[in-house]
Amino acid sequence: MLDILEAIPEEIPLEGQPLTIAYSNIGVGITKVEEKSFNGLFYGVLYGNKETKVKTMIYNSSYAETPQEETKDMDFISLPRSLMKHLQDEGLSTMSRISFVFMRDDKIQRVIQKSSTEANTTIISHIIAANIPKISITNLDEPVTISFNLIDQNATNLRCVYWDEILGNWSGEGCKRSHNISGEKVFCSCNHLTSFAIIMDVYQTGNGPNDEILSILSNVGCGISLVCLILTIIIHVCSKTLRKLMVSKILVNLCISLAITNIIFLAGMQPYASKITGVCKAVAALIHYFLLTSLMWMAVEALNVFLGVVVVFKTYQTSFMLRSSILAWGLPAVIVAITLGINYTNNYTRIAQV
Repeated sequence: MLDILEAIPEEIPLEGQPLTIAYSNIGVGITKVEEKSFNGLFYGVLYGNKETKVKTMIYNSSYAETPQEETKDMDFISLPRSLMKHLQDEGLSTMSRISFVFMRDDKIQRVIQKSSTEANTTIISHIIAANIPKISITNLDEPVTISFNLIDQNATNLRCVYWDEILGNWSGEGCKRSHNISGEKVFCSCNHLTSFAIIMDVYQTGNGPNDEILSILSNVGCGISLVCLILTIIIHVCSKTLRKLMVSKILVNLCISLAITNIIFLAGMQPYASKITGVCKAVAALIHYFLLTSLMWMAVEALNVFLGVVVVFKTYQTSFMLRSSILAWGLPAVIVAITLGINYTNNYTRIAQV
C-alpha cells in the first residue's frame, strides 16, 4: 500500500505549477524542480476539522524563507537548498520532480508493522513524507527539517522517527529532535527522505536528553559503592577478632554479593552488551541472582539479630552459618534456574522486546 502511494505521484502529468491533492485523511503533492533554480522546497499541511477542509501548500523555498504567519500552525517538511548539490556529489541522476504525501494516522503502517522494540511506542503526530522518484536520498550534509503538531499534548519521551521499509517498522536512525514548543509542536532534523512521524516511547527505549548524565551518575555511584564494599571485606577478613564473629561472617557474605552485583552492572549494563541477545540475558540472569542473594543475606542478618536477642543460650550458632550459606546462595540459584527454564530464557530479554 505504501509503495502504491509513492508510485501514484510519479505517474501524474505535470505541466508547470505544483499540484496538491488533499482529502481528510490523506493527500499528495507534486512539484517540478530545476537544477539551476532550486532554492529548497517547503510542503505544509494544515489539518482541518468538521467545519474546515485540509489545506496544503508548496513553496519553492526552504522553511526559513516561507511566510511564518501562514505556516506556524502547519505540519511541514522543508528540503534544504543543498539537496541538488548532494545529488551531484553522490553521482545520482538529476531529479525532475519531488513528491510529498501526508497521512492523518498510521493505520497503513500498523497493518504491515513487524513486532520489535517499537511495539511499545505510540504515534502521536500525523505522518508526512517526501520522496524523489527512483532515487534514494541518505546522509545529507544539511538536514531536512520536519515540524509536527502533537496530537497528544501531554505526551512524554518524544522521538523523531521515520518509516524503515526494510525493517517494516519505525526507526530513529538519522533523525533527532532539534527543538520543541512544549505540549504543542516538535521540530525534527533528519539526514534522509522518507515518511516521518513523532512517537511517544512508552518504555523510553531511545536515548533521552538526560540519559548520558544518568549513566555517568550510575557508574560513578556503583564505582564508589564497589570500592567501599571491597574495603569492608578486606577489613573484616584481615582482622582476627572480627572474622571470628558470626555478624562479621554474615556481613562479608552480604558485601561479596553486593560487590559482584556492582561489577556486573558496571561491565554488563553498557550499550555493547545489550546488542547481543545472549550477553543481555546472561547479564540479566546474573544481576537477578546476586540481587536475590543480597536480599537473602540481609534476611539472614536480621534473623541473626532476632535470635541473638530472643535466644539466651546461643546453641543455634553451631550450624547456623552452614545452613544460612546453603539457603542464601542456593535458593536464588533455584529461582533463577526456573526463570531461565520457563519461556526458553526469554524472561530475561528487555521489556521492550517481550
